[in-house]
Amino acid sequence: MRVYGYLLAYFPADGRGSDLVERQRGEVFRYADRSGLRLAEVLVEAPRRGTLPLASRDQGRRLLRSLSPGDAVITPGLDSMFPSARDALATVAALKADSVGLHMIELGCDVCREPNSRLVLGLLTALARAERSLEAEENRALKRHLASQGPHRGGPVPFGFDVVKGGLVPKPDEHEVLRRMIGLRNQGLGYGRIAQEVGLPESRVRAIFDRSDRLLGANPLRAQRLRDRRASPRSPSLSCSVNQAG
Repeated sequence: MRVYGYLLAYFPADGRGSDLVERQRGEVFRYADRSGLRLAEVLVEAPRRGTLPLASRDQGRRLLRSLSPGDAVITPGLDSMFPSARDALATVAALKADSVGLHMIELGCDVCREPNSRLVLGLLTALARAERSLEAEENRALKRHLASQGPHRGGPVPFGFDVVKGGLVPKPDEHEVLRRMIGLRNQGLGYGRIAQEVGLPESRVRAIFDRSDRLLGANPLRAQRLRDRRASPRSPSLSCSVNQAG
């Protein structure tokens, strides 16, 4: 049995990023010690890779290829490993099927172990369903808005889009980054922190949001949804409230 730690590095503007990485590393080692687990290696992912699914990240891909039945992973929390509930749901289900444990420090348990897995998978399924529904509605509203604008008439192309046959269409790689940026902004993060998370200059992030706000201003449905989401309080932290199996 091999046990791996997995961290997502974060480098704040005050230059204390290395301190935060070491703090997370210490939390992983302390959790392993309390749980009677011996760490073989701790993998640290670059912050700019945090917007990608785990299997598409450099260290995430290496981690998944190294795992064998009976192995375990320790990570600070969901947001350290996964950019979305859908990626979390698919990965947790795959790890469970391969008899690999996934210990999340913020939840205080192995989320692949019964009965914890039923609770966590149920929550992730609900969140993934909500994500798909919201994205589908936003995409429909955005397409209607773009169609109402007619052909692209020159000037800079908005981030997240490309010009095809004179019209704006979503550009998959940039569109995913744009979704991540909006999600981080809705969590209350500033431009500097968002820039670090997605690997773009802060000035570029500010310009993207400025142009997006003007675009959304002409799209009442999506603009109102974003205003409501920004005004709503954050969801309470989750924790495993069931006893682990012996």
